[in-house]
Amino acid sequence: MIRRVTGIALVAMLNVGAAHAFTLTNSLTNDSATVPIRGAGISALDLSGEFQTGFVLVNSDGTLTYTSNATISVSGPDGLSFTSPLIDTGNVPVGSGYTLASRQTAFNFDIALNAAQEALFQSAPQSVVVTFGNWSTTGPSSNVAFYDWSVQNASLTPVPLPATAWLMLTGLGALGVFRRKSQPASGASRNAIA
Repeated sequence: MIRRVTGIALVAMLNVGAAHAFTLTNSLTNDSATVPIRGAGISALDLSGEFQTGFVLVNSDGTLTYTSNATISVSGPDGLSFTSPLIDTGNVPVGSGYTLASRQTAFNFDIALNAAQEALFQSAPQSVVVTFGNWSTTGPSSNVAFYDWSVQNASLTPVPLPATAWLMLTGLGALGVFRRKSQPASGASRNAIA
């Protein structure tokens, strides 16, 4: 029985879905991605990637600074909602003659799920929508002809319950088995009294 309980826990741990990769840009046709998520034992979603500022450089010597801002949001079943600002800041790259350049800032967010959302992800694939918007840059205009924004190397990954939780569940299952075995059968106790 202990093997069975441990096996169930291991199968549930391995049944967590894989990462879903995508790229988002500041175009209306690619500013959101719908990701199907399904798996047993999901306690959170991990959203990671790089917020990228693109430049078309007219005449930049690399000394001027910029700050790009955007938001990334996640929506899903049973009221799943998350929004965070993205910020990329630094020096405008060196370049001239309308050369292209880019800079990135990595981000990583853990989005906790409630019990109802966990149950939905376990029962069937659920659509989770990741949206990128509200992009802007404060920086030089005469040295840069054009700014562009995107989310590169992005992924949404189901996060399984911590290993300690699975260990505790396995232990509770084993305790239940031992308790059941240590109780005498009702017929045996009656025969002993007679």
